[in-house]
Amino acid sequence: MAELNKMKDQIMLTKNNLESQKAEQNDLISTLAAKKNKTAQETALLESQKSKLSSQEQTLLSNISAAYAEEQRKKEEAAKRAMEEKRRQAAANSAASTRAVSPSPSKSAPATSSAVAQAPSTGGSSSSASGMFIKPAQGILTSGFSDRTNPVTGQHESHKGQDIAAGGTVQVVAAASGRVVFAGYGAPGSGYGGYGYVVEIDHGNGYQTLYGHMRAGSLNVVAGQNVMQGQAIGIMGSTGQSTGQHLHFEIHKNGVPVDPTPYL
Repeated sequence: MAELNKMKDQIMLTKNNLESQKAEQNDLISTLAAKKNKTAQETALLESQKSKLSSQEQTLLSNISAAYAEEQRKKEEAAKRAMEEKRRQAAANSAASTRAVSPSPSKSAPATSSAVAQAPSTGGSSSSASGMFIKPAQGILTSGFSDRTNPVTGQHESHKGQDIAAGGTVQVVAAASGRVVFAGYGAPGSGYGGYGYVVEIDHGNGYQTLYGHMRAGSLNVVAGQNVMQGQAIGIMGSTGQSTGQHLHFEIHKNGVPVDPTPYL
């Protein structure tokens, strides 16, 4: 009997130990489940914060982009207004000059001459055309009238004029007297594409000159305006297809580009 009681006590002790271990395991499982739930909640919170930060970043980038676009629009409008004012002023000055030189009605007027200043006849000889035009801007000649590789497109092509380069604010003047044919931005398809802000002047006798890549807002003349040799028409710039500040200068004879060198 004593032996049975001893075995019974041993079984009860073992049972109690097993129940204690089971309770500990249950506690551990509960703890791990709680930690897992907490980790899941923290993960969800982090994902939510990440999504919120991403949304805020997109909103910030959108606001920055909109602010930049608005700033560029204001700059373009300001430049456009400045150019329009210069054109208006130039037109007013031209009209005032025309009135100033008009003959008085009480006097006999001399024979009417062409509105476009006539260039001396060259008779087709480049030597007789020498000195007909003046250099349109101060600077160094960086590219002449020849075939070359276009520094913008990389294509081999004919360079139909001269490139005169200089730093700072450099005035561009009319190489000879004449009438302005075009003054503005050379949009693609306009016949002046790639020249940026450009002026073309007709000098009569089949001669025209072209001045390209001038600074935005710097043009002092308008189409139809008469200009004198040496009159400022704009400022050297780098607009259009350009890799740096310079003036692209062309002389045309009967619509065909010619080397400016013998004419200057």
